[in-house]
Amino acid sequence: MWTPALGRRFGEKKMQELEIESFEEYREIVKDYGFHNWIYRGQNNYSYELNSSLYRTIKNNEKIRSNNKARTIHLVREKYEKEMISAFKNTCHIYLSDLPNSKSTFDWIALMQHYGAPTRLLDFSFSPYIALYFAISGATEDSAVYCINYKDLTKMDKSSLKNIDDYYRNIMQPQTNIEETILVPFEPTFTNERLFAQQGVFLVPNSLNFSHHEILEENYTDSYYLKIKIKSNCFVEIITELQKMNIKASSIYPGFEGFCKSFENIGILPITQVRHLPNLIEEF
Repeated sequence: MWTPALGRRFGEKKMQELEIESFEEYREIVKDYGFHNWIYRGQNNYSYELNSSLYRTIKNNEKIRSNNKARTIHLVREKYEKEMISAFKNTCHIYLSDLPNSKSTFDWIALMQHYGAPTRLLDFSFSPYIALYFAISGATEDSAVYCINYKDLTKMDKSSLKNIDDYYRNIMQPQTNIEETILVPFEPTFTNERLFAQQGVFLVPNSLNFSHHEILEENYTDSYYLKIKIKSNCFVEIITELQKMNIKASSIYPGFEGFCKSFENIGILPITQVRHLPNLIEEF
C-alpha cells in the first residue's frame, strides 16, 4: 500500500508527497485520486524541483558571471529571453521549412523547447503513465512524478485575470509589478509528432524571477499538486509493466530516434521486447 512520504503532513502549505514501491501502488494512486483532470511530469531524480530550462540557464549564467565580479550579477531575464526568441525566429528558416504563424509567440517558444533551446515552458503530460516513463528513464536512484490539478489550476488562473488572451499577449513584457505569480497551462496549436505522442502540455509562469516550484509553493494550496516518490527498487517492474501498455521509447519518441532509444533497456528487457520494430531497420 502506498504511504505518505516522511517529513510531510496533509494540510500543510507544502507539496503533498506519497511514496510507492510497486507499479500496482502507482496505479492505485492514479485510481484513488481520480486524476482525470490532472497533468503530470516525471523527473528521474527525486531531489529535482520544478524548474524550467530557462530558469536554470539564467541562474547558472548569473553564477558564472558573478564568479568574476566582486558583487552578485543579476541578468535582466525578460531581455535575454526576448533576444533568444528573436534570434531563433530569424534563423530557424535555414534549418526548418514548417514554421508557426509569425504572430504566435508561444508556438515559437514551444518549437524552441522541442529543439532544446532554454525556455520558460515546463513539459507535462495528460498521461500519468507517460510521466512515469520519464521518471524512471535514465534513473538510477529514487525518482518522482509531479501531479498538478489541471482543471482547478485553469479555473483559478482564469478567475484571476480579466482576459486570458491579454495574459498570453503581455507575458513576454517585463514583469516588474506583478501582483501575483501564477502558472497557466498552454497547449500549442502548432504541434509535432513527439508532442502528440507524449500527450504534452506546458505550464507557463508569468514571471522569470521565480521557478515553477516556488510559484506552486507560494501561491497554490496543496490540493493543486502532489509529488509521488518512485523507489528505485521497483524500476524493473515498472519498465516491464509500461512495456505491456506500449509505453516505451519507440512510442514516446516516434521514428528512428525512438527505435535507437529503445536499446537503453538492454539488460532489463529481452532483446525481442526492446526492438519492437523489427521492420524499421529495413526502411533505412
